[in-house]
Amino acid sequence: MAYKKFYLHNLLMLALASSSMAAFAGSPANSLAKAKADSSTKEKRDDDEAGEAWKHCIPQNAVSKHGLPEGQLVFLLRKNQVSQIRALLKSAPVHSGDQEERQMWLAACLSQEQRYDEAVAIFDQIKTLEQAPVLVVLKAAKAYSDDQRFDKSIKLCSAVISKWSAVDAYKIRAGSYSALDRLSEAADDYVKLAQLKKSSAKTYYVYAGNLLVKAGRSKEALALMDKAALARGGERDAAMLLVRANCYKNMGQWQKAIDVLTAVEKSVNVDRGPSHKNKDGYYRTVSKNEHYAMKSWANMLWRKLISKHSTTVVGQ
Repeated sequence: MAYKKFYLHNLLMLALASSSMAAFAGSPANSLAKAKADSSTKEKRDDDEAGEAWKHCIPQNAVSKHGLPEGQLVFLLRKNQVSQIRALLKSAPVHSGDQEERQMWLAACLSQEQRYDEAVAIFDQIKTLEQAPVLVVLKAAKAYSDDQRFDKSIKLCSAVISKWSAVDAYKIRAGSYSALDRLSEAADDYVKLAQLKKSSAKTYYVYAGNLLVKAGRSKEALALMDKAALARGGERDAAMLLVRANCYKNMGQWQKAIDVLTAVEKSVNVDRGPSHKNKDGYYRTVSKNEHYAMKSWANMLWRKLISKHSTTVVGQ
């Protein structure tokens, strides 16, 4: 009888525990956390599908027209295994006409090692570079960009983009456009990156907006900041607020510019210098953007006071 009561008691406790676990699993807080995690995972997966499909265009067992193990070489270059690439090229049988292709892979290794001067010297001798595997073309574009041969870098990236929406190609091309002061074209590439990499959309919209401000297109930059604010982590981002404030400043809307920067200034305890306590009592470092925002806020506030429009603005 005692054993039966003990058995029933344990069975009841097990049932209650299972019920509690099920209730916890279905609780609003837990469901919200799971939904956020699932959303983040899906966002990253969608990013990979959107901008990284080119990485899977060459099977690992693929062989080039000259008989080199192209699939293995691409795989090793993606893994940054340049020493293994050199060893593989050394051991691979020599075929007629494969010398240029071998040199191309060696140049890609040099680019991967950031030996850009040496890489460019070899890439210049490759006549069919634009027809090379995408990863090799991107390594060449990066080498030319670092060598400040931006037109060549742009040409190579554009060749890739004509076939694939490759994130790396847009990044390199945007940097090259920016270096040539082709600001609007650089901004367009950053907008495309924001669309391809939704998990980093805020950052790319801010880059694009900053370039449009420099190009004198503040209204369009302001519209991009609206998109940046809606992206993950964008609502109170200091860099986004800086661009928004500069847009208002360039449009002569001083009070709006000051209001935007005040939102950053209020989040930082200036008296504590480089760090301050957040709402939970923990210290955190003030970012460079926040420092710059506070400086801009102070400058704009001063300019508002001495501006010929100060009477109108103060009276608003």
